[in-house]
Amino acid sequence: MKWFKKKPVLPPIGTYPGYETSDLAFLNAQENVHFTIKRLNSPKWALIGIKNFMKYLEETKQKLPDKEFTFSINQKIIIWESFRTFIMKPENYGEWDPEIYEKVYKNLVSIFSQMPKEYRPNGPEWIEAAGLLLDSLNDALMMDRQILAQPIIENVLIIWLHYCLSLENR
Repeated sequence: MKWFKKKPVLPPIGTYPGYETSDLAFLNAQENVHFTIKRLNSPKWALIGIKNFMKYLEETKQKLPDKEFTFSINQKIIIWESFRTFIMKPENYGEWDPEIYEKVYKNLVSIFSQMPKEYRPNGPEWIEAAGLLLDSLNDALMMDRQILAQPIIENVLIIWLHYCLSLENR
């Protein structure tokens, strides 16, 4: 019975060109995001999003429906460029402290606030989603896993969009 309790071990994180877009990077980022969700006491919306994502993936072998997939690609670019640009500013370069963390958080909240109404339902969940994204990125930076930044953004967006899709079906 012990083998049921064994946790699957993912291969080490790669640093080769193209790793960030690989399935392995996505899986390592997913592990990172799930770790952060547990650390944040498992927000209900995130658990709903994960459950719906896993069910959808199993049924369709796709991460998202076409409309949401296109939206996630565009949002990932917006979030990544914003995050990267902010972190790489000459005055911030190489630093990650509480002040920079707070500025990045406000920036992510602003990005989530500009999403279309169907992806920004009433309630605090969209603010929590921006917080989960930042905390997941922060956890990756603290564990020297910064190469996972883009797949982490993708993971959180997928969880978020599956949560939003579940609201349409109620």
